[in-house]
Amino acid sequence: MTGAFYLEIDRLHRKYGPVVRIAPNSLSYTNSDAWNDIYNLGVDKQELSKSRIFLGETKDAGIIGSTWHNHQRIRGSFKNAFSTQAMKEQEPRILSLVNLYIQRLHEHAMQGPVDIQAFYIYATFDIMGDLAFGESFGCLEGMIYHRWIKVINDMPQALTAISMLNLFPPLNKLVSYLVPKSARETQRWHKEYAVDKIQRRIAQKEARPDFMTYAIANRDTPKGPTMKELEVTAGTLVLAGSETSASLLGGITFHLLKNPDKLAKLTAEIRSSFASESDINMTSVNSLKYALAVVDEGMRIFPPVPGTLYRTTKAGGNMIAGRYVPPNINVGVAHWATYHSPDNFKDPHRFVPERWLGDPAYANDNRLALQPFQVGPRNCIGRK
Repeated sequence: MTGAFYLEIDRLHRKYGPVVRIAPNSLSYTNSDAWNDIYNLGVDKQELSKSRIFLGETKDAGIIGSTWHNHQRIRGSFKNAFSTQAMKEQEPRILSLVNLYIQRLHEHAMQGPVDIQAFYIYATFDIMGDLAFGESFGCLEGMIYHRWIKVINDMPQALTAISMLNLFPPLNKLVSYLVPKSARETQRWHKEYAVDKIQRRIAQKEARPDFMTYAIANRDTPKGPTMKELEVTAGTLVLAGSETSASLLGGITFHLLKNPDKLAKLTAEIRSSFASESDINMTSVNSLKYALAVVDEGMRIFPPVPGTLYRTTKAGGNMIAGRYVPPNINVGVAHWATYHSPDNFKDPHRFVPERWLGDPAYANDNRLALQPFQVGPRNCIGRK
């Protein structure tokens, strides 16, 4: 309930080792081998099913909560939206909002200190709203939190509380009684809002390069997404691409300010690589080796998703990290604990981008342990 569950998992791993039983039928891992054993397809080409700790599986659950078959079908409708060509087409829309973000930041910074995290949230939600729903949320224009942002930001806390009860049956039967009426009304508003936004996007006649262009084109095909799947998936894309990006940017900013020598190196690289702002684009930034190392280190030391995405072992059990696990057990790799384990990374609590650039002092780091986008066929579709 305090939000410190991921820190408690980290403490337990430091005390007991790379695999810990955290509930009667749940195992937590920090071993890098567990990534593939849990999240990739097995020799039978089947996945470990998503645990019902958080959400049950339904045919209209969208790209995240759906069954394996439906996930692949829905993902296929959206995959072209994340291609290199699609990103280049979307770049002007993204840059226009980035420029507005810079403009607003200049305006407000002239008046005194600003809440940089709020600016990150405004920008990422506006960008993802534009790409997923065909229009931004107007956060940068009005410099205000849209109601939907608050609803989305409150979701992880609610899901975490529910998952804790689900770990210990029969406490899970209390969930329906503990969810307040106001929360149920908010959830209803959230669904209705997503429906309205998607319907308005579909009604737009002009061609526009965004995520929904490709999915809508497949809607009337046998393998295309249903209307319900479009609604749920669009909301998922906004959440996955906005709140997590804003959190990562905030974490990176914090650690750069706490390590002025790293900030100086990053600043020097950027200002020596570009003559003007117009030279900065999706292609050119990939030449910034130190900047990319800063992002990698940011995802390690401040992962936007610090907890665990659980799977459930099969009827015959599974071999995970070299040991047999019985059937029907929730298993998962804990992001924060894995990235802060001294078994995986030297100086795990230090912000050291150089560890990703061949610094010999960190030659023994287990780089395969860092998987912020997950692995396997359900990995993050927006990883590029």
